[in-house]
Order: sequence, then structure tokens, then C-alpha cells
Amino acid sequence: MTYNEQEPIPSGKPLFSRTMVFVIVGGVIGLLVLTFVGIFLQARDSQEPERRSLSATQQRCDAAGAGTTVQDDGNTLVVNSIGADHPMTGVDTAALRCIFDDVKMPSFVSEAVWATRALDGRQEDSWPGYTAAWSYHPDSGLRMIIRAV
Repeated sequence: MTYNEQEPIPSGKPLFSRTMVFVIVGGVIGLLVLTFVGIFLQARDSQEPERRSLSATQQRCDAAGAGTTVQDDGNTLVVNSIGADHPMTGVDTAALRCIFDDVKMPSFVSEAVWATRALDGRQEDSWPGYTAAWSYHPDSGLRMIIRAV
């Protein structure tokens, strides 16, 4: 046989039956569909914020309830910090940081809170899972309302 000559195709049964091809193609398509569904569900779940109970936040950061109150079936946390007029009541800076960390407050919000002056009036912001409104005065301290959304 020379290089240009071709061998005849042997007659007989085909290498793969039509049913076997459909089974293989169907299996590959099924695996692709399951893979994309899994990726979609994982991406959707990762976008939903992890929301902790504000009652649990109070227990972790101000167990005595010295400056926090939980309201609205656990969906609202009212926070009052120590001020010049009431140095013995309210939460201190460490408790505020604990609360901010527990609700996963991003730094752009916490930095705005720390920079608030009495002249600024009431401020508001939000992040995934929460909204916050606050005001500050040196005499009365920080008053903040955190709401789970």
C-alpha cells in the first residue's frame, strides 16, 4: 500500500450506537446544567448578607444593657454612648467597636460615625443587611439606631 491509497472502511456494526451517543451527549449536558445551577446558587448565597441577631449583638457587646436597647422584635438596636452629661450610663468606645464589628459595619460607615460633630446633625448610612442613623453631641454622646433590613 502506498501513501496515497486509503484502506477501505470495514463493514459491520458502527463503533457507537445511536442510543449510546444520545446517552453520552445527554449525560454531558446534564452535568453542565448541574454545574451552572450550582455556581448560580453559590453566587446568590454569597451575595446575601450574613445578618446576626441584634439581640445577640447586645448580649455580646453590652450584656448589662447599660447603653443599648433591642426593639422591634430584635430588628432594631438603639445605642447610647457615654457623654459628658451622663458619664456613668451608656456604652464606652470598646463596646461601640464591638457593636460595629458584630454587625459587620464597613469602615466607610464607622469612620463617618467617628468623624460626626454636633454641628453635623443626624446622619444616615447603610450596608448589606443593615441601616444606621446617628447623631453626636459631646454632652449627650453618640445616639445610634441600627436596623436590620
